[in-house]
Amino acid sequence: MFFPLGPFEPDRSRHSNSAVQVATNVRPTIDGWGPLPALVGISDPLPSAPKGSVAVKTTNGTWDVYAGTVANLYKLASDNSWTEISRVTDDYSLDASSGWWDFQLFGSNLVATALGSTYPQVLDIDTSGDFANLANATFEAENVFTAGDFLVFARVGGNNKKLKWSGVNNIEFWTPAQRGSGEQIFPSGGPIQAGLEQVGGSVIFQESEIRMMTFSPGSGLAFNFAPLDLARGAFARRAIVPVGANDVIYLAKDGFYRNGTPIGAERIDKFFFGIVDKADLAIGAADPYEKIAWFKFTDSASVNYLLGYDWQLDRWLYSDQEVTDFLASATAGYSLEQLSAFGTLDTLPYSLDSRFWKGALPLFAGFNNAFEYGFFDGTNLEAVIETDDKMLIPGRRALTDTAIILGDTNSAQVRYGVREKPGDNLSFTAYASQESDNRMIPLQVGGAQHRVGVKIPAAATWSELTAIDVRFTDDGEF
Repeated sequence: MFFPLGPFEPDRSRHSNSAVQVATNVRPTIDGWGPLPALVGISDPLPSAPKGSVAVKTTNGTWDVYAGTVANLYKLASDNSWTEISRVTDDYSLDASSGWWDFQLFGSNLVATALGSTYPQVLDIDTSGDFANLANATFEAENVFTAGDFLVFARVGGNNKKLKWSGVNNIEFWTPAQRGSGEQIFPSGGPIQAGLEQVGGSVIFQESEIRMMTFSPGSGLAFNFAPLDLARGAFARRAIVPVGANDVIYLAKDGFYRNGTPIGAERIDKFFFGIVDKADLAIGAADPYEKIAWFKFTDSASVNYLLGYDWQLDRWLYSDQEVTDFLASATAGYSLEQLSAFGTLDTLPYSLDSRFWKGALPLFAGFNNAFEYGFFDGTNLEAVIETDDKMLIPGRRALTDTAIILGDTNSAQVRYGVREKPGDNLSFTAYASQESDNRMIPLQVGGAQHRVGVKIPAAATWSELTAIDVRFTDDGEF
């Protein structure tokens, strides 16, 4: 009997016959699963946990990476060390648990803001130097984004429902009702969670509402605000992930949505809310190369996990690797002569065919639990998949004989989970390996219902896994 390795949807019945119950450290393919590479740090560690990061492209075509901590702002140097570029006058004082830096590029000006920074910060990415207070922006804000030719701050001056925007094409002009500059306090919808520039304006996500911010100079006002969704907003400020023009994936109070359409209901929402400790602290970012929106969350034991949504395949994935922050980035590119800086051929952080070495290509990056920056392009993580539960012979017990993996690996191991009665807990065997001279994985166990688990060790080379063929015989009545 074939056990197809379908989508990861643990909210479905364990007898769904169309989804797997466990899929850890694998990424979806069109007809099964593939390996998930590990995050490998290549930089010196930050002195404390990253509290926001961004990669930006300068006018000469190079990419720079910036990161913030609770006390300082940093730039990644060419030797992968960190250079502090905080303002000269004093450090910052972000809240260690909830404080985060928000970044926005406006021309060549990189603007950074956070509660605890006193004033918004700015840096010209085309010149060397430190961040400094943004001129005339004598207020504190927690979010920053753009709306056409305007720079916009949200959660301004301690009011989490307040927006404030600059003069047109002038991020140093902040006098309301002049040169298009203004401010808005929303009477409903709860705290502002984020703003995203979209075609036709910007979308404002609040806790329980979503609004459209549209440039409207003919009306006598710089912007008009029209409701897009009065029933639901975004639950977590950093779990709002734009993946295309007018295309956003986000976490609401009742689950995951894409442009107002539920994508987690009866699939992943219950699983997520059953693990997460504080959903409002979840963070998200898009992997532009793999087309995956990733969400990082933490359980009650302060262990970090990753939940991903492949927006092309409409499939969910899950990883237990520890990540403290992540971001869409690009690589610098290296010649063969420069490889020695990363060690020998045996100790390189990424394989020689990795996009990392080619330069200026999009690649997903992050910080590991040692606060080192690197890319998700290391060796393959240990992969674990468990199927749904099947009655191999309707109305009778079955005794398994062998299993055959449908994939391109000889390293896979198989185990069975069996139960006699519907309410029994699964009893699992140990993992068994493939025989040396054929494709068979011999493993005998009898039971009324069977679940198949497959494990592929870390660092194994493989690319696809689609199904498991289980051979069995009749083992009598229940």
